[in-house]
Amino acid sequence: MSDIKLVLTDMDGTIVMPGRHEISEKVRQAVIDCENAGICVAAVTGRPFDFAKSALNILGFDDLCVFDGGATIRHARTGKAVWSKWLEPDTIKQIIEILLPYAKNFIAFEPYMNDRTLEDFEINDVIDSAPYVFTPVLARDVEKAEAMLAKIPEIVAHSNPAFEGNPAFTGIQVTHECADKFHGVQELLKLKNIKPEQVLAIGDSNNDLPLFRSAGLKIAMGNATDKLVAEADHVVGSVEQDGFADAMRRFVLR
Repeated sequence: MSDIKLVLTDMDGTIVMPGRHEISEKVRQAVIDCENAGICVAAVTGRPFDFAKSALNILGFDDLCVFDGGATIRHARTGKAVWSKWLEPDTIKQIIEILLPYAKNFIAFEPYMNDRTLEDFEINDVIDSAPYVFTPVLARDVEKAEAMLAKIPEIVAHSNPAFEGNPAFTGIQVTHECADKFHGVQELLKLKNIKPEQVLAIGDSNNDLPLFRSAGLKIAMGNATDKLVAEADHVVGSVEQDGFADAMRRFVLR
């Protein structure tokens, strides 16, 4: 058995197909085998709890996980929040004003989790804090949008190429600078009293780079971005090939 005590896993593109909820039996069994061996598996995902919970229920997660790109820690079964770092309304308005000219179809943010079409959106609707702002933009506009977002203090933008499998679009998710996967995981490690060298992190996208900073062992999926592969210790099969299950067998359950 390895010295790993905690597995931190991204969701979309790692244990599920992007935007989906179905779990392969090999991945589900790998999670069960880890838990039976006394090794905790925690999701660290850009998804809000409500969009993640059905997949997590199938996997049998019954512990703390990191949601909203790193902005919230909740219990995977009950949804109870134990830590959060959300954006304030004035900051959200600045972000949305920048993204609206580039946004395609919808813009999403708490507490309005239903996708809001741009036609019925009003900036004055923003009166509450939120864990993030998200919208898909054309891939060619990502650099321009991110350059403008960089002028807003205390935020960070995460980009996810090939939004919903379409290479023409990139999803941009904006959070507080202390609410990316690195900071969310740091709080999780404190709560669980686990050291980074006891952690395996696995993911597929650029927003998993902060996740890698919290782990002693870094695994990239076969469908991972070039940047993530460059930072990884090992590369396994793609999400279609159940690379997560292979990683657990090779590096955790050996």
